[in-house]
Amino acid sequence: MQWCLYDKGDKVNKQLAWLERREQGRNWVAEIKDEAGGQHTTGEAIAEPFDAYYDQIYSSMAAHTNADCMELLGDLPLVELHAEDREVLDQDITVEEDQGPIMETRSGKAVGPNGLPVELYKCMANIVAPHMLAMFQAFRKEGTVPMDQKIATTVVLHKDGKPHNECGSY
Repeated sequence: MQWCLYDKGDKVNKQLAWLERREQGRNWVAEIKDEAGGQHTTGEAIAEPFDAYYDQIYSSMAAHTNADCMELLGDLPLVELHAEDREVLDQDITVEEDQGPIMETRSGKAVGPNGLPVELYKCMANIVAPHMLAMFQAFRKEGTVPMDQKIATTVVLHKDGKPHNECGSY
């Protein structure tokens, strides 16, 4: 309860306490409604409606056929690549190309499921990059990305003025 530190001070500190108290109310979800209208109040039960909500949002509803794509792209003036350009684009990724995005990633980003911060990747880029490169090359060779590489953490942030118990308010 950080706001307690400011609550007994002068006017500025009381305003800080008010702001801190206001922010603390937004840092967790107390209850959430599912699609059927049922209320959920425990952590595991709250996660289920969010999971269903985001599955629905991120799953593709539209079924596009190749004919649809060709119709869309048919009128665009597409330039055909020269053989030399295709060869350059088909070359394997290099360690230097792998290190670039590591170093350019903004510091202070939330850690992923492995718990390793961006700053660690940056200071160990010369050690990490060759291993990441081998992993990317395996993905390219196999044509798929393993499920454990698709894991992400979703942090929900409440939208001001929206009900606190609806998934769409986050």
